[in-house]
Amino acid sequence: MSGKAFFDTNIGAKIDPDSYRRIAQGLGRPVNTIVFLSDAPRELDAAREAGMPIRLVIRPGNAAFAADHDYVAIHGFDGL
Repeated sequence: MSGKAFFDTNIGAKIDPDSYRRIAQGLGRPVNTIVFLSDAPRELDAAREAGMPIRLVIRPGNAAFAADHDYVAIHGFDGL
């Protein structure tokens, strides 16, 4: 695989941990080797439950939210 792929809702709901397991399977990678980035807490929770390392992406409008959770937050790709 080229390292590029597109996964839409046909893979499953974004809040279902099995969706992230299917993504890893589709990429041919162990689930724990794929870092999932999102600004949506329910998606982060599902990906973490599936075994993915996660990062909360801080963007205008969600910075206050980040203080209420235990997510590792980043402000851009430099934070990886």
